[in-house]
Amino acid sequence: MKIGGMFTLESYDDRKCNNFFRDNYIGDLKFLLSGRCAIYYCLLDIPSHINKTAYIPAYNCETVVDSYLKAGWNCRFYDIDKTNLQPIYKEEDLEDVGLINICGYYGFYHKNQEFLQTCKSKGIIILQDSTFTPYFINPLCDYVAGSFRKWMGIPSGGIALKQNGRFRIDLKTPDKTHLAGRFSAMEYRQKAIFENREEYNTIAQNKFWETELSFRNTFDKFGSDELSINILNSFDFKNMKNKRIENYKLIVHELNKSSFFDPVFNFNLEENDCPS
Repeated sequence: MKIGGMFTLESYDDRKCNNFFRDNYIGDLKFLLSGRCAIYYCLLDIPSHINKTAYIPAYNCETVVDSYLKAGWNCRFYDIDKTNLQPIYKEEDLEDVGLINICGYYGFYHKNQEFLQTCKSKGIIILQDSTFTPYFINPLCDYVAGSFRKWMGIPSGGIALKQNGRFRIDLKTPDKTHLAGRFSAMEYRQKAIFENREEYNTIAQNKFWETELSFRNTFDKFGSDELSINILNSFDFKNMKNKRIENYKLIVHELNKSSFFDPVFNFNLEENDCPS
């Protein structure tokens, strides 16, 4: 049995509604086409008098950096410890910084509240990239931006949260060409599973990357499609978290030890950890 691969489209029950966002994403919440759209949208909301230098992790996706460059920001990078993926902040690096971008990796978040309090005292805006840590929203953050497309089969997965106040600008309607490519890729992935035909997996991958690479040149403050919002508002996130924790524990405890690698993260998960 083949393990892994692309997601298929999630189904939803319009009679169900979870409280995940209501309970965890307190503030002005917007649904967007993607995570990079969400970051870009948050950056556009920041007042013009703020210094346009962002302090962001060096271990990152280029699409995150693209969001800052597209919004007219300069990037200054902080290192990430290679043994435990914790950030290595330096207070001397905060000179002329207007925003710090914080994130966790693969479902594990490091709070570092003392350093963030220092940033607050200097008037630095804090933006949390929640793509890999959707189960923990740091209360010190001004903005939260991320993508649920890393966790589930969904055409649009971007979320943007402003914890205090409301966003000042409107969203654009979603990019129909991008959505069509995402739907098509997930449709062929589903055919590959049900018909057990590997050529459909190849088509799905090709359609996905054709759509993805095109989108990297055209992303904007695009909002989400209605189906994706319905899926997010009815999805059982508690069940997903429990399943992923069970899978993680099975892997780290049951696989034979190897001299070639060691697990990066602790076996003992904290309350808001959810391995991706």
